[in-house]
Parts: sequence; structure tokens; C-alpha cells
Amino acid sequence: MKILDPYLRSTCIVGFTAFTEYLLGNRSTAGLEGTAAYLDDIIVTGTTIDEHNTRLKALFQRIHEYGFRVRLEKCSFLQTGICYLGFIINADGRRPDPSKIEAVRKMPPPRDATKLRAFLGLINCYGASVKELHDIRVALDALTKKMLATHSHRSVSHPLTR
Repeated sequence: MKILDPYLRSTCIVGFTAFTEYLLGNRSTAGLEGTAAYLDDIIVTGTTIDEHNTRLKALFQRIHEYGFRVRLEKCSFLQTGICYLGFIINADGRRPDPSKIEAVRKMPPPRDATKLRAFLGLINCYGASVKELHDIRVALDALTKKMLATHSHRSVSHPLTR
């Protein structure tokens, strides 16, 4: 679900994120159960259609109270699963989106310590889902330290080709 406010621009995304957290009750207001947000994307969950609709109605009331609008063309309702922040989330749980994992595998190898650190940050969110990631991280962290110590700018082999 996307929220639209004509007065908030993309340059104030930090403020908008804080407001979204406040709107959902993750700050100092009464919380809206079964909701989560990242930037302007809001997820409403429920174990039954009635529960989902009750939570959705509460969210719409809260959005209306604060004078916001919803862009219905960007909304999806009553989904049994979603792709969100690089993960597929459904009744079975959460797993990495295979297309995101494939994109990481196809990335060119990091060429210096800065790019290696960026790569480590990118793959870090998949740590719980990729069994071998801990071993890969240990090796890459050691390589990062070595590259920083020697100021080496040698190419490194791609870490996920093992």
C-alpha cells in the first residue's frame, strides 16, 4: 500500500519514515496490530479474511485521521504471499527471493575493500537463509582486513562461486 501526501517530498524520507512508524503505532500512539512499514510501503497481515479486513479498516481510519490518502492503484489486497525487501513472505514463512539471490550471484567480483564492504552489507540480510554464508563472511571479512592493511586493489574472485 502506498501513502500519498502532497506536502511530503522524497527529500524528507527520514521524516516520512518516522511519521509512518508513528501512524502505525510503532512510536507513541496505540499500535495497529498486524501492520509493518518500510518507507511508504505498509503491510497489513491477518490469519483470517475477517481479521485482515478489521486491521485494514483500522489502518484506513488512522490514515484518514491524519489527512493522508492512499494510492489504490498501487495497493494489493488479500494476498496469500508477497515479495518484500528481497524476501518472499507467505504462510510457510520467509525465504530469500530467488531472483535477488541470482542477481547477487551474477554481480561482478568486488575489486577493492570499499566494494567488498558494500557487497558484505548487501548479502548480510540473507545470513539466516544461506547456510554457507557464515563461512563465506569469515573469509571475506579476513580479506577485507588484509586489503585495508596492504591497500591492495587486486581483483578478488567472486565469493559466491564456491
